[in-house]
Amino acid sequence: MNCPLITTSSLLFVPGDDNRKLEHAARLGADALVVDWEDSVLPERKQAARECCGVMERFQQSGITLFIRVNSFHSEWFEDDVAGVSAIRPHGIVLPKCESREEVRRLVGALARADAGWPYVLCPMIESATGLLRVQQIATASERVFALGFGAQDFCLSLGMRITTDEPELLMARSTIVTVASAYGLAAIDSPSTELNDLQTVHKEARRSLELGFTAKFAIHPKHIPVISRAFLPKPEEVKNAEQIIQQARTHKKGAFAWRGEMIDEAKLKRARQIIEKSHGKTENL
Repeated sequence: MNCPLITTSSLLFVPGDDNRKLEHAARLGADALVVDWEDSVLPERKQAARECCGVMERFQQSGITLFIRVNSFHSEWFEDDVAGVSAIRPHGIVLPKCESREEVRRLVGALARADAGWPYVLCPMIESATGLLRVQQIATASERVFALGFGAQDFCLSLGMRITTDEPELLMARSTIVTVASAYGLAAIDSPSTELNDLQTVHKEARRSLELGFTAKFAIHPKHIPVISRAFLPKPEEVKNAEQIIQQARTHKKGAFAWRGEMIDEAKLKRARQIIEKSHGKTENL
């Protein structure tokens, strides 16, 4: 299912119960906003979050890609969230702590009963050992699923795992999510950086997300947005190398060829085209 988020790299979480923050977020230049009704909203403020729909309607009218993260299927607020989402009709819904295909299907069914329907998409969040083991089932639960998201903090909590520098303990989980997403033509969105002020660390983490195959990354602070966006762009030397590979392919005019001590095959040629596409927005005639 087509969605504007497919081409974006930064998605900013915004607390859903604060009109001032919502208005401010709309001016920050994020590719997409994820209005949060879950972790950043206290239990006594859940209803207030659902009532901030006027601001979100203005987001949509101005062309901002809008997502809402509802509370999990197993929470006491889920049914009220379904009604609230149906009234707002965002571009997409983020389903946190998803652990089965049934949760996805019940959300889709509940929304169908609450509303005549609109072309929304779903991003289930993989945030537990159970969710990771069932990620393939979750990815194929509905045609509305367009992305898989990763929540590192809750995932570690579910395993009793401690996050260390560079997070090697999360490599298997991240690689599994990316692999499944790629296999089914879905986007893969990495967990946000929890580092608020060290933007070099944020950039490093975003580059790691890109190199692992994620197509986007969540953000929890406005100043992370340009950092993530830059990190997901190819480096100048990568672009230059890709352009040279494309030129060499035109010169050799055969399936595989040696260049600078490296064998350039169809896979590397396709990778070069992807880099050109990201940097120049075109691949035609390459």
